[in-house]
Amino acid sequence: MPASGIQYEYQVGGSLKTDAPSYVERQADIDLFHALMRGELCYVFNSRQMGKSSLRLRTKHRLEQMGMSCASLDMTRIGSKTITPEQWYKGIAIDLLRGFNLLEQVNLKAWWTEQQDLSLIQRLSLFIEEIILPLVPHPQIFIFVDEIDSVLSLNFSVDDFFALIRYCYNQRAENPAYNRLNWTLFGVATPADLIRDPLLTPFNIGRAIDLRGFKLSEVQPLIDGLDGKVSNPQAVLKEILAWTGGQPFLTQKLCRIVADSRDSETARLRSEPGATSYRLDEHLPIANPHLIEFYYKLPVLMIEKLVRTHLIDNWEAQDQPEHLKTIRNRLLQDGPRFRSRLMLYLKILRGEVVLLDDSPEQLDLLLSGVVVRHQGRLQVFNRIYAAVFDQAWVEKQLAAHLHPSQPKALELETLRAEISQQVKTEFLSWIRHKLEVPLNTMLGFTQLMACDPSLTPIQRDNLMMISHSTECLRAVLSEALASQTASVATSDLPNPMLQAPQQAVSWLPQQPYRVLVVEDRWSNWDLLLTLLASVGFEVREAQPGLIVARAQYSDTPPIRDDAASSQSVHPALQAEMLAMMPCEWIAQLHQAALCTDEQQIFELLQQLPPTQSELAVALAELVHNFRCDQIMDLTQPLLRSELSS
Repeated sequence: MPASGIQYEYQVGGSLKTDAPSYVERQADIDLFHALMRGELCYVFNSRQMGKSSLRLRTKHRLEQMGMSCASLDMTRIGSKTITPEQWYKGIAIDLLRGFNLLEQVNLKAWWTEQQDLSLIQRLSLFIEEIILPLVPHPQIFIFVDEIDSVLSLNFSVDDFFALIRYCYNQRAENPAYNRLNWTLFGVATPADLIRDPLLTPFNIGRAIDLRGFKLSEVQPLIDGLDGKVSNPQAVLKEILAWTGGQPFLTQKLCRIVADSRDSETARLRSEPGATSYRLDEHLPIANPHLIEFYYKLPVLMIEKLVRTHLIDNWEAQDQPEHLKTIRNRLLQDGPRFRSRLMLYLKILRGEVVLLDDSPEQLDLLLSGVVVRHQGRLQVFNRIYAAVFDQAWVEKQLAAHLHPSQPKALELETLRAEISQQVKTEFLSWIRHKLEVPLNTMLGFTQLMACDPSLTPIQRDNLMMISHSTECLRAVLSEALASQTASVATSDLPNPMLQAPQQAVSWLPQQPYRVLVVEDRWSNWDLLLTLLASVGFEVREAQPGLIVARAQYSDTPPIRDDAASSQSVHPALQAEMLAMMPCEWIAQLHQAALCTDEQQIFELLQQLPPTQSELAVALAELVHNFRCDQIMDLTQPLLRSELSS
């Protein structure tokens, strides 16, 4: 329950007060506080309305309670539109004096004028060293810089300001006075945004504080606000998190919607004559006593109705305070990455596996807040975002941007055809990769066995039937791939299915290949099912079409090996990268690649030191693309060279 004398209220938007009962302490609160106490330079970079400012206020208050001296710089308060560089730097100095209660002790105007022969950044640096450090008496000094992203819109460069922060941190080794000074940065940005001049050293110091959504184990303060309003606050809040994914703004807003709806329903029930004769729980929105138990057990229905009514349906009119519109605006930000950004989001929305690579498009989506990092991949943050910014919405935005002069119906039809073609291409590529190795293995096996003189005529006939069936299956797949290649613009990459190389393949024990059978014609379907099941495949039947592709994406990702994949930049594995590793490790990698033992390869990757991250990424990319043969091509010469020496 909230503390005595404090009225419980969910706060939607803005910074929560330090004593707000609805403040949710997360792991980031603990990480930031401990990092600052260790003297680390920290930054909290995330999308809007994730609770950055509330975290700053809470941490600042906690440090001040311990006797530390803190000041906050709100970069939006200093200005960003018509301000001059001198006004900007002087504004920082004024805010520092105000934050440390030094305005009455320092004549800034006179001091600033005395230093007019120095550059602006030299003045600010000298100001910190001659004014702030000597006059602030507390043992530790903390400067919190909020709304960092607002400086990105200045009409002059402030790279020097962030270089100064790095300088203060590095000065600790030479000047012990700087050990007292600690900086923490907050904003919707990335470290690369801070220093953009390629001739300057990038902002490569400090610790990133990971600010994530609320977890069920953390949200007891929010449960307190539902107590007495719903029959099962724990179950209701669990369902709220199932919709919001723990996004702080949406979670607070949905909690308020639930609480307000219970209050209004209570008032309505009280006003209805005869309602009290049922002796109902006044917090129930229904007057039929036979439905009471049913309703208690199904908060899912209640929350879904409120979500759709207040957040999803007609969302643009109900987006107050503004939240979804902010995400929309960042998604639709014009520029050269508009199309690639939305196409990447569409892949994530469809359930495709998108591995983290910190590309500009990925950073755009992360800073918009619509996606989050999860186990090395990107996924849509929550069900509300997925419902508002769904595939139909993305198609509409892409069509409007690509063909502004075409009729709307034609725009949408063109885009849908393009997306459908892309799904088909990816699905066929995935099928090819899954069947290429086993089909070649079957052909190689039948050709090898055909040379055995001890075979009986019946065995030889069965062997020829398997060989013939395999050839038919290869022909069906080759025809489909050739048709697909003719229908879209593709590169001249060789088609392994058409080349049909004969190679020995090691089969892993107790790891059957899994095949999803999608075929309209009964004869082909029967052939696929009979042939694959007879040689130990795990076979599933499904209806063809987009739904199948979507389901398969969530199961095992497709591998794009067509022209579309050539537009992405993947790390290239080079022999020089492997040559730096011990010979024993290379030998183990070679053996694992020879056996296509992906698990063993990933175990070897975990042994790599952090300095070999590029090698780890390159090897992981080859494994994900089923290219163990390329790994063997690079490891074999290294092993031969080692043996010869």
